[in-house]
Amino acid sequence: MREQLGAALYSGRALLLYGPPGSGKTTLARKLGRLRQGVIAVPYAVVVGQHIIDVYDAALHPPPSPLLALQARHALERPSGDLRWTICQRPLVALGAELSEDMLDLRFDAHSGCHQAPPHVKANNGVFIIDDLGRQRMAAGDLLNRYIQPLDSGLDQLSLQGGHKFTVPFDVTLVLITNLAPAALLDASALRRLGYKIHIGPLSEAGYRQLFRRQCRVAGIGYDDTALRYLITELHGGAGQPLLASHPREILGRIADFAGFAGAAPRLTPATLEQAWISLFATCTPPAAAARAPRALEEGGP
Repeated sequence: MREQLGAALYSGRALLLYGPPGSGKTTLARKLGRLRQGVIAVPYAVVVGQHIIDVYDAALHPPPSPLLALQARHALERPSGDLRWTICQRPLVALGAELSEDMLDLRFDAHSGCHQAPPHVKANNGVFIIDDLGRQRMAAGDLLNRYIQPLDSGLDQLSLQGGHKFTVPFDVTLVLITNLAPAALLDASALRRLGYKIHIGPLSEAGYRQLFRRQCRVAGIGYDDTALRYLITELHGGAGQPLLASHPREILGRIADFAGFAGAAPRLTPATLEQAWISLFATCTPPAAAARAPRALEEGGP
């Protein structure tokens, strides 16, 4: 998987991450965005005719560290200076099911009298993530078609009120994320146009154990190998739940919640794991207990 992700980022082509909910696709996509190093210059706004288009967004264009900012200013310094630009980190813009067709073009703000640049313009020189592909209010194929030509040419066309069109750079790493089967979401032609399709599935047991231990350190909960074995063998195995990357943090977070409510220190035990499991998977009985009940009846137990 690491080799596929590396090749995809190296190519600069669009990337589709697909797999079951909770497998870590969104977390992985955001980490890919943070791997993009270096600083960029972003214009506060651009003028087209008499129209002002806001590009800079403080929430999406964070300032670089003081050292990087100083180095960048020395490298980009001009005798006259140009205060129309600001230096910032590479942006990471993420949208999900709330993405609609009207968000893909300029939006006029009557209060300020300016236009707002669409998300992919603000994501230039960075990563543009579209999460929950297939759950937007426009078809996945239509959404992808909107970006096919800009992906190929590196340019996009925007339209002002009145129909005037102008061209802007399109230099983003596009990452699409879905829980749905790619073939059910996009036709063969659309899938071919996507550079890389990478499945993000369950972890191996060794990988799950390593992640669980790391999350224990993050949560400040003492690690117990016997309890983790119970989680993997009895709870995951008994319920047929795959070892997904989101489970350790979710389970440990619930253990901390129950302990905090009780005024006690969180502990990793089979009992606390069962309590967390029931609240996470909306079941009344943990799978280990459910499996024990028929055996007890067969043996003449209560």
